[in-house]
Amino acid sequence: AREALVSRLDATAGLERVTENAAGIVWRVSTDPDRPATADSVARARVLDIEGGWLADVPAGPVSVTAEVDAGPEGRILTLAERADAGWRAWADGAPLPSMTVGWRQGFELPADGGTVTVRYAPSWLRPWNVAQAVVLGLTALLALPLRRRRTEVV
Repeated sequence: AREALVSRLDATAGLERVTENAAGIVWRVSTDPDRPATADSVARARVLDIEGGWLADVPAGPVSVTAEVDAGPEGRILTLAERADAGWRAWADGAPLPSMTVGWRQGFELPADGGTVTVRYAPSWLRPWNVAQAVVLGLTALLALPLRRRRTEVV
């Protein structure tokens, strides 16, 4: 079973074997900028048609997406290679995009006119956490200030 899995991964488009040792085998996702995007290419963000067919890959960073998306038919979906989560937010030219789940992946409904699409992960607990950090930092700075001692006269 192991040999069958290894040979299957070796034959998978977009994966390349890096090394093999006693601990196991390591593959990495290969991104060849000279190779044109196709339906079997590897991408963190993709545009799918209403039936789920591949239309285009969208350039994405490790945590967010900011890219120009061309105009296209109604019902296109931007999918991420990320687990669906309520913390994902997307905007097209500043207008929020409706969120959806596409299988296990996070998806967003794209407008027909395209535009600049921005996707970020911002979980609901992030803002209270940042406020708590600011309060703790402020209290630490306040407590670190030197206080002036009152002089007592010795008689």
